[in-house]
Amino acid sequence: MIRGNILLLLSIIFICQSCRYNSRKPKDKIVGNYNEKKIIFSKKWSNSLGESYFIVTLEDNALPKDGENSYKLEVELRNSLKTIVIKDSIFDCPVEQDLNFIEKSFELTDIDNNGIKEASFAYNKYCRGDSPDSLNVYLIDRNNVFYIKGLRTNDMQQMIAEAQKKKYLGFGDIDKVNVSDVFQKYMSIKWYQYSHESKTYSKSRASKYFLTVKRKQIKHVNFIKQWQGSYGFGYGFRGDDVDYEMNFEISKEGSAYIINNDGTKEKAEIVRATKDSLELRDKENHQYILYRENGGSNYAIRGEAVYMLNPPNNDYPLTKSPLEKP
Repeated sequence: MIRGNILLLLSIIFICQSCRYNSRKPKDKIVGNYNEKKIIFSKKWSNSLGESYFIVTLEDNALPKDGENSYKLEVELRNSLKTIVIKDSIFDCPVEQDLNFIEKSFELTDIDNNGIKEASFAYNKYCRGDSPDSLNVYLIDRNNVFYIKGLRTNDMQQMIAEAQKKKYLGFGDIDKVNVSDVFQKYMSIKWYQYSHESKTYSKSRASKYFLTVKRKQIKHVNFIKQWQGSYGFGYGFRGDDVDYEMNFEISKEGSAYIINNDGTKEKAEIVRATKDSLELRDKENHQYILYRENGGSNYAIRGEAVYMLNPPNNDYPLTKSPLEKP
């Protein structure tokens, strides 16, 4: 009888200890391994889609062989609609490298007020050399995946800017955007928050910088509209004779084109636009700068690509004409 009571008492103690241990386990996290991969971050939550599971795994291969990744990051979001998987990796990097999920960047929001939570997060990666980190911010909304990508800044870039007596703003540069208008402001601010390699900015400071960038972009677009039209110039080997022509077109939509001699159009990148100048780059990164002479109504062109024409010349006068009607 005594032995039976002792066994019963031990069983009760064991059950109570188990209950106490289980109560300590976070109810919103998944721990351990997942598909034989180490979980570095996880969350689970409920909304109108039922339960959602967010799992981040990272494979760290310290001694990769040929054809193997040194780091492999995998982000998975599972809900009643589908399973979304985002993957990234570092491959064939002979110098310092890292791929890092930024845990504090994870947020659940309902920006579009539809009762379904969006999950957003950031991670950075680098294969060092002289290159800064790349920073990727993602937002998953139901079945949709949006992202903003770019290059971070760092203390070395600040030192270089100060040595060259240039203004250093302290934020990185966004270069790839795939996001709906509803989430663009939120995702851009998040990107700027983590856009410095050694510091994290507050939402307030990142928001102020975002507004500064937006104002510059609006000015940029407005200036491009002022440059709408067709531009052309001729050049040759024998004095005033014209052997070749170059033509440019700035469309009503704000796109720039270089018109080839056979009439085909080659899209050019608008690098910078002001009321007095417009800088273009072709697909081979050749520079063309269209500008107003002395801020007046006469136009000219200069730039690296223009100077390299044969014969070389610092600039050529441009003729501007209205766009042809379609």
